[in-house]
Amino acid sequence: MNNANQGSAESLEIPVIKIEPPDESDLKPLLLSEFADSISYVKMDTDPSYFVSIPLALQTEEGYFFEKEMLHFSKEGKFICRVGQIGRGPEEYIAPTMCMGVDPKNKIVYLRGYGMKEHILLKYSLTDGKYLGTLKKDFVVGWMKIKGMDDALLMVNGLRFKQQTEEKQDLILYNTALDSVMDSRTFDRHITSTVYNNFPGSQIVTSYRDKIYYKDAFVDTLFSITKEKITPCLIVDLGKYAFPVDFLYGGNDTYENVLTINNILVAGDRLFMLCTYYSSFELYSADIRCRFMYICDLNGKNGSYYEPMFTNDLDNGPNFRITVLRDVDVLEVGEVDGKRQDYYLPNNKMEKKMKDKDRFKRLYEASNPVEDNPILRTIHWKE
Repeated sequence: MNNANQGSAESLEIPVIKIEPPDESDLKPLLLSEFADSISYVKMDTDPSYFVSIPLALQTEEGYFFEKEMLHFSKEGKFICRVGQIGRGPEEYIAPTMCMGVDPKNKIVYLRGYGMKEHILLKYSLTDGKYLGTLKKDFVVGWMKIKGMDDALLMVNGLRFKQQTEEKQDLILYNTALDSVMDSRTFDRHITSTVYNNFPGSQIVTSYRDKIYYKDAFVDTLFSITKEKITPCLIVDLGKYAFPVDFLYGGNDTYENVLTINNILVAGDRLFMLCTYYSSFELYSADIRCRFMYICDLNGKNGSYYEPMFTNDLDNGPNFRITVLRDVDVLEVGEVDGKRQDYYLPNNKMEKKMKDKDRFKRLYEASNPVEDNPILRTIHWKE
């Protein structure tokens, strides 16, 4: 197994699940009605001053945020505010990243933008988007992910080269009210290269209700995080099919018969893991043998292999494949019924997924008609 939680004996007490490549003929149909109660659709408010040109970036209990313009909408689709603004001033960002977290209790949005100095997060009001100041800490580094909770932030530090990793944690749980690091984790990656390769599912962060869940592609532990503690909750053992960490840091070899967990979703007491089995994988090409969904209880029991495509038997709308697991998808505007031509628009891959490149250009440049603001499809999972 990979290192799950260095220096901790608690990993010995947590359940273990073993995932192996399935026989495609044995995959169960992925019926949406088995896991969800209903689907709802919300139309975003539309106005030329707040046109949504990029897919959904972040869903929180306080509503939805959209990338590029950093537009904040309520759960009912009402426009609330634009968070900050693009620029080079001390209160601005060159371009927003999805390195952002929301503290619902204190109504604060924490954001890191491209081109910013290390150790700084910008703070904005959740209600009107106005600048509130900065959070400056030594443990804030570049290319990180953030997930917010009441009075707390989980910071997932970006992948770093060997000379940058000395005495820096990979996971930091920071209490903003107490100005204190409550917990942290450091993963033992042996980095020998001066570059690292992009990898699907390298750092996965998801949340459900009052907990955050984190899984690193090269660490076999799934962590459960509250605002007080980071706790290992499940070990996912890929055995001989696990990807070697060497690839991440400059490896150019061809790897055969390897598995990746591309994304995870926690809904109710279930864990959904979207997986890909490669017969071969190298830096610029891959031969995919099959994709599948592995679903089990959060305690590791009752695991089964499913097809990766959801069959929509709830409202007879189109079937869909969730390439980025979350409960909200962005749809192209259209009639909300089974005749709708819907597109799922994953972050940073929209042009590849859109068949009409002229429409992609109009979407990206925010120049299409006002009525084209998107519809959100929300899946209401069973408890």
